[in-house]
Amino acid sequence: MLKKMVFGLIMLLCLSAWATVQLGDLKLPNVDWKDTYWPDKTAVKTVADSKLNAVSTRAPQTPIGFRLIIDDALYYIQPTLFMLKKNADEVCTFDFKNSDSYRCVEGQPNVQGCHLMFFDAQGKWVGFHTMQIKEGFPHYCNAMPAVGIANKSKNELLVTMQYFLIDGANAKEIAEIGSGWFRMTSLFRVKAVNGKIEVEQDDACLGNPNRIDNILDARTALKVCQKQANLSQSQLMAEVDKHNQAKTDAREQAARQKAPAKYRPWIASGFTLSSKEEHDFDSDGIRDAVLVLESMDKSFRRLVILKGVNDNTFVKTGESDQVVFCEACGTSIRTSEDPFKEVVLGKNKFTVINSVQGGDHWELSYSFAWSRIDKEWQLVGVDQYSGNLTDSGFEDRSCTFKPRKDFGKISLENFVPDGDYLTPSAKKRCGLSGD
Repeated sequence: MLKKMVFGLIMLLCLSAWATVQLGDLKLPNVDWKDTYWPDKTAVKTVADSKLNAVSTRAPQTPIGFRLIIDDALYYIQPTLFMLKKNADEVCTFDFKNSDSYRCVEGQPNVQGCHLMFFDAQGKWVGFHTMQIKEGFPHYCNAMPAVGIANKSKNELLVTMQYFLIDGANAKEIAEIGSGWFRMTSLFRVKAVNGKIEVEQDDACLGNPNRIDNILDARTALKVCQKQANLSQSQLMAEVDKHNQAKTDAREQAARQKAPAKYRPWIASGFTLSSKEEHDFDSDGIRDAVLVLESMDKSFRRLVILKGVNDNTFVKTGESDQVVFCEACGTSIRTSEDPFKEVVLGKNKFTVINSVQGGDHWELSYSFAWSRIDKEWQLVGVDQYSGNLTDSGFEDRSCTFKPRKDFGKISLENFVPDGDYLTPSAKKRCGLSGD
C-alpha cells in the first residue's frame, strides 16, 4: 500500500511575483534567498523543542525561508511543519511500522501543523504563529507551498497551506497520491513591536476553511471583497473565476493579433501561436505551413499541418495534441525544462524532436510522411535515446522503430506516444517490457 503522502513532495513555489517587490514597508524578495540564510534547521528544532512545546516525533520540516524587511529592519520568515503538544507532558512516538496511519504509538492522531517562525538579523527567535485551519476533522499539514505579498502598505502576507484528512482512505495507486489533499490560502497581518513580530490571521474575506489553492487567486479574491462585501465562498470563487477568464480572454486576443493574419483562422479558441514554419512539402510551388499552438493554461500543445492553396489560404491536412511535448503536459512524460526543440521539414515528411539535456537526458523524435493512398500523415519512424550518469559511469540506450516490423499503420491524429502502439518484439528489443 502506498503511503498517503511523501514528506516534501510537490513543493510548487510561487516565486515570480516577489522579484519585483522593491518599495513599501514590507518586502519579501526571493532573489537574495540562499540555503545558508539564518535560521538553520538546528536553530528551528531548538526553538520548537524548548520554546514552542513541539512533540518530539521527528525534526520539524523546514520549507524554503525568506527575508522580511519591515521599516528597514531585517527579519527572516521560516515556514515550519511540526506537531504541537496539547498538554505539557504529551508524548507522540512516530510509528514507523504503521506510518501511513498517521497515529502516534501512544494512540492519538499525529496532527502536524503549519507554522510561521520569525528570526531577527542576528538569528534570534522573535515570533511564531500557528496557522488556524478550521476543518471539522483531524488533519495533517504536509506542505506550505507558497508565500506572497497581499498589501505592502498594510504589511499583509498570503500563505498557502496543504493538508489532508488523517482518517481518510490511503492511496492504493500512484495516480491516487494527492487526491485527498486540500489547499487553503489565508491572509496574515504582521508587525514589529519592540523587536518582536506579531501576527494576526484575517479570514473575513477568504474564509476558513477555503479552497483557494494559489496566491494569485487569493489576491483577486481580496480585490473582489473590497467591492462586494458578504459574498459566500461559492459567490466569491465565481467572481474570481470570472476575473481570471477575462484576463485569459484578453491575453488570448492580444496574442491572436500578433499572429500573422493568414494563420489566425487556424488558431483555435483557447490557444496561442507558439511557433510556425513554412515549407513546400509537395513541391507545387506554394508554401505549406506547420504551426505549433499552445493552450492558454499551457497544459498541452497542438501541431497543425496546413497545405497552401495560395499565398494566404490553406487547408488543414493533419493535427495532433500528442507529439509536441511541454513542461507539464497531460502525459506521463514530465520535465523540468521545455522539451520541444524543433520540427524538421522535408519532402512530404516532417520530424518532431523532443529532448531534455543534462546528466540524465533523453530524446524522442517522431517522423511522419504523407500517404498519397490514404491522404493522411502517417507515422514512419520513432527514434528514442536516453542516457544517464550512474556510479559505474555513463549509460545510454538508443532504439529506432519502423512501420510493419515494429508497429502498424498509425495516422498523425491517432498516434499517442504513451499508447501501446509497439509490437511485443519491439518492446522487448528496447527493454520496454518484461517479456
